[in-house]
Amino acid sequence: MAPSLDAELCVELGVLFDDNEAWLAGVLTHGEETSVGSDLELAVLGDRNVACVRVGSLWIIATGSDPIADEAWRSYLQHMAASVAKHGPLHGILTWAPKHGPSTTQRKMLTGEFADAVQLSARRRMAVVSDSTVVRGTLIAINWVAGKKLLSFALQEVDLAFDWLAEDAEFDRAVAERALPQAAAALEPPHEKAGARRREVSSRAARRTRH
Repeated sequence: MAPSLDAELCVELGVLFDDNEAWLAGVLTHGEETSVGSDLELAVLGDRNVACVRVGSLWIIATGSDPIADEAWRSYLQHMAASVAKHGPLHGILTWAPKHGPSTTQRKMLTGEFADAVQLSARRRMAVVSDSTVVRGTLIAINWVAGKKLLSFALQEVDLAFDWLAEDAEFDRAVAERALPQAAAALEPPHEKAGARRREVSSRAARRTRH
């Protein structure tokens, strides 16, 4: 069964799913992981504000609508370190971050405390997919420290990001293209999004009635 995405995200990723479909099955929270494909592991961390997936030597991270908590970021890096220890180094990183990226403290956590555990020196390319200049700036700061190739892409340029990463990282493109919307969808159960949309529509309707 396909995961459920809100309409805006469906358009951005070029994927269309039914809002009435059940939420992505098999996703585990609190840093646990489960196999959902040949070499695909999906984890949802913290308060469903960070999700990550590994496909070959490509790592995909999706961030949610709230700033990332330090505790969630630490759990995320621990999960990445466990994946590197189990499956080997990561050569490509795709960060889907429409609104929020790691803070200064969290960047230092990555480039300092966890640099060896996640084998940061093995990274070849990092793609940031975001329309936020703030997010792009925070991740470019990681690039300055790590000395790796990093490019930023707009939300509608996901295909270009995959093209660029594939030049220097080994992964199944079809699996990765399925993994990204799964990770994004796992950040927040669709009934919460649907409820928020219903409340917004009701509020607008009430305002129109008053006028």
